Amino acid sequence: MTENYPSELELSAAYLKKLKPCAGIGDEQLRKMAEEAIGIGAKNAVPFAGGDLRSLLPEYGVKVETIEGGVYGNRLLRAQYDDSVHVIYLYSVGVKTVLDSGAPEILGIPADEVSVQRVLLWHEFFHVLEFKKIGLVGRNYRLPAKMLGFPVHKPLYAISEICANAFAMRVLSLRFSPFLIDYLETHAVPGESPDLNQADKTNQNMEDDNNERT
Repeated sequence: MTENYPSELELSAAYLKKLKPCAGIGDEQLRKMAEEAIGIGAKNAVPFAGGDLRSLLPEYGVKVETIEGGVYGNRLLRAQYDDSVHVIYLYSVGVKTVLDSGAPEILGIPADEVSVQRVLLWHEFFHVLEFKKIGLVGRNYRLPAKMLGFPVHKPLYAISEICANAFAMRVLSLRFSPFLIDYLETHAVPGESPDLNQADKTNQNMEDDNNERT
């Protein structure tokens, strides 16, 4: 039934469509933005394909810490990079939800914590690269908004989630985009094709955080 799952581009465009700053942008333009973001992630994945992330992290001054839990109010966290302390946090409950969703088999990885953590860590490593090497991708996508009643253009930092998923997908040679994890968690029956705007609840919860970066 895997052929019935949405494509990387479909999931990425749907992710953009539900972001508040993207309201009013047409579907065609959203797909173009998604394609560009996928391309950025894919391009930056090339030097790291098949690499050992745990050995790379010290070179960037980054550590990994596992935190028990992962549910904060209505937010479910799986992993998060905090550049202020140079730490990637892995959340135990978030990792377990990925295992319970059936996503590992569909992505083409072993159904164990280490393999799931590897996907999450490579995703977060793209954000490490944003801060330490390539720059924040969202600064190249400025959308109209209002601040104190005045029109401004704010960076769409959340678009880097598309880049990070494309990056992890190619570094690990996954069968599908990690966006599928969110899709499976929000759709009880695998293989159905309901409203894609319901997918990616975790990144929806992270939207405000992403758009506060400076």
